[in-house]
Amino acid sequence: MRLLLIPAFGVAVVLSVLAFLTISPVLAAAVLIGSMTLVAVLALSSTWDQHPSYEEREQARTLRRKEKWERSAGARAKDRARYEAYQEGRARKAAREQRS
Repeated sequence: MRLLLIPAFGVAVVLSVLAFLTISPVLAAAVLIGSMTLVAVLALSSTWDQHPSYEEREQARTLRRKEKWERSAGARAKDRARYEAYQEGRARKAAREQRS
């Protein structure tokens, strides 16, 4: 597909030059813009099948999230311990207030 890109660009340039020589500059500019747009679409579509599928992207994303989850396990355990200590303190305070 890449081999088709250079001849397509050449044809677009030749077509644009001929348009500028034979018709009005406004119409020739339209031909130039249209032909270059088609060449750009051809260039972008040449790698269309080389990107990963949705399932492959999601699998990679899942692996990244799993690794991040495992890396932050220590921080989550520390936060959980702090929260449980806080809850115990609140329970002791509530129990003291009820006895008074």
